[in-house]
Amino acid sequence: KIEEQIHGTLVETLFTMWSSAIPKDTTLRQNLVVQPVRPNLLVELPEKYSQLINKVASFKCPTIPIEESTSNVPTLCLVCGMILCSQAYCCQKIINKQSLGACRYHMSQCSGSVGMFLRVRDCSLVLMTTRQRGCFRPAPYVDEFGEVDQGFRRGNPLHLNHELYQKLKSLWLQQGITEEVVNYNEIDYRNVQYDWAHF
Repeated sequence: KIEEQIHGTLVETLFTMWSSAIPKDTTLRQNLVVQPVRPNLLVELPEKYSQLINKVASFKCPTIPIEESTSNVPTLCLVCGMILCSQAYCCQKIINKQSLGACRYHMSQCSGSVGMFLRVRDCSLVLMTTRQRGCFRPAPYVDEFGEVDQGFRRGNPLHLNHELYQKLKSLWLQQGITEEVVNYNEIDYRNVQYDWAHF
């Protein structure tokens, strides 16, 4: 029985010690972590891909102080929704004598060891891990025939495929990004040629 396991002076001492750490003032209690903690979900994407293109059309590189749009490859972090410059020298940072691209640096600040980014002008996803590895995947947007358009070559209007995006959300929640990157690198050896640190 559970009553027998949680009974005793040791448990009572621990309970007294833990409960004394809870602040008496109710305003200080607001800073405590409330259980259950909200899961770290991916951002919601717009229904039409053209809305996403319009969103990044006005994006200006934060490091270049000019008025016009400067980012050639605007990239959306799917964890927090921030728009970044991808594969651009303007936003690279040097950390521990190693040059990191904007996405790689943002990943270390935002999601930690793995990252999921949407390259808007290429209509492709970038999955990255800490071991300087990554892979490209098609974005969860499809045309009227249900086909993805990675690289945005056909130019047909695209809309969000909720089933594909739900698979990506499950991959994120189940911490399967690293395994997905390894599997894609085994299938497509061309992923190895990219310098993933500069993304």
